[in-house]
Amino acid sequence: MVIEEMSYDICLKAHPYWLSTLRQFALPVHLMEKLPDSYKKFIQAGLAYKKQGQLEAAQQRFQQAQLSVNSNEDQGFGLHLQALALLTTGKVGESQTLMQHCVALAPDCAQYHYNLGISYLLSRATGEDIAKAVTRFKQALEAQPSLIQAHTALALIYTLARQWQEAERMARQAISLNPQAGNRLVDLCLMNATYEQGLPIEGAFDFASVTVDATTQIDDALHFLPSVELSQLQLAQSELPILLIVCDPNYLVKHAVPLIWSLVEVQCQYPIHLHLFNPDSHSNQIVKMLQTKMAPIPLSISFESVEVTQYSSPSIYYSSVRFCRLYQLSLANPKTNFIMVDADVLFRNHPAKLALWDKKGDMGFTYAEYEPMWDKIAAGFIYSKATLMTSSVLSQIAVFIIDNLRKQTARWFVDQVALFVTYQKFKSTLHVQFLPAQQCLNQDFDDDAIIWAIVNEQKQQQNKYNEYKHYLLTKYGMLKRV
Repeated sequence: MVIEEMSYDICLKAHPYWLSTLRQFALPVHLMEKLPDSYKKFIQAGLAYKKQGQLEAAQQRFQQAQLSVNSNEDQGFGLHLQALALLTTGKVGESQTLMQHCVALAPDCAQYHYNLGISYLLSRATGEDIAKAVTRFKQALEAQPSLIQAHTALALIYTLARQWQEAERMARQAISLNPQAGNRLVDLCLMNATYEQGLPIEGAFDFASVTVDATTQIDDALHFLPSVELSQLQLAQSELPILLIVCDPNYLVKHAVPLIWSLVEVQCQYPIHLHLFNPDSHSNQIVKMLQTKMAPIPLSISFESVEVTQYSSPSIYYSSVRFCRLYQLSLANPKTNFIMVDADVLFRNHPAKLALWDKKGDMGFTYAEYEPMWDKIAAGFIYSKATLMTSSVLSQIAVFIIDNLRKQTARWFVDQVALFVTYQKFKSTLHVQFLPAQQCLNQDFDDDAIIWAIVNEQKQQQNKYNEYKHYLLTKYGMLKRV
């Protein structure tokens, strides 16, 4: 096997999450259709055990299937399923040995090549592992040019490796195979590749609003969204920055309450402003309880009533429209600095340690050079200083978001793409304090970090974040709905 000669080490500098999105395996269903019924029963039983997490029982059924047939091709199918089960348990080396044997038994099976490539991505110790994966994905496409999973995997790898022409080519091929599928990851790769090549941007989002002066468009754009009472946005003047938390009633209970308690725990006296989507009587009760417990620290509230499905999905609407509300708050409070954080972060140390307001600048956020463009600027922590430049930047972000909501092109990561393209537009005049992600959005839960951030996959796991969250709720109160 000839391995790709170019280095893919640069891919290792991106967050591991992106390559982990390719964990889905491709089963050679066409082989199973030709198998004897007795073999199929073992395979189906093994798959059922694997789905239930009973991997040893699954392995036994796959081995029984293998022993029940004589041909190399039929034996290979059972061996391959054993390899996938081993891979699920983290036994990558053993799994790869079996997979390589399967490829030797059936060299024209595209799925065997593809899954072996995935196993190399899961190893991901060096750029050479990624090069091996690329080689296998290409061999999969030689065997079956219509294998859309291989096109998708290559589009992402080439995007992370900054091979823009190849990323564009693979993304276009994946889309052409199933134009109606709406593969979000492929769309993002095509967007990134066309943007970097200076081509008309295709794939995800509409970028027409980037070319206009947003300050002349923002008032009209805001009329597209539900209105928020100006009196709710005009806050008591504060020399300290105001922490902005935006969420719905569900996130208020699950995440915003422990977030607020974490601020109490680190003895942070910053005023807090909550913006709630579609509050109900229970969330209003919780806010009143919070205001009582937080006194004398101010906790103000604004809200909007919205039929979210008229705009987008709830997660996209909530995550993106918060930037529009941040713009409105900065406009209504022109002398106030704001810190907007995700509702599900927790403060581990006092935010003053970031020393944001001791330095010259308009905004503060993280910037990850080696991430794809949709993840370079994290939306989870944004410091907004009261300057005219900041107001212009926030208006551009809001116009981009609203324009995509209006055109029904808002989707996964619209907020962070809006941040990125706006930063690119203004970076020659915008003064940014680039913040270390390990301090203000730490996903390793280091005790010296300012803020702990969490991804959805970790929310149900046993980890330091959830232990700290439980501690806060036990100490300060659950504030459950009654």
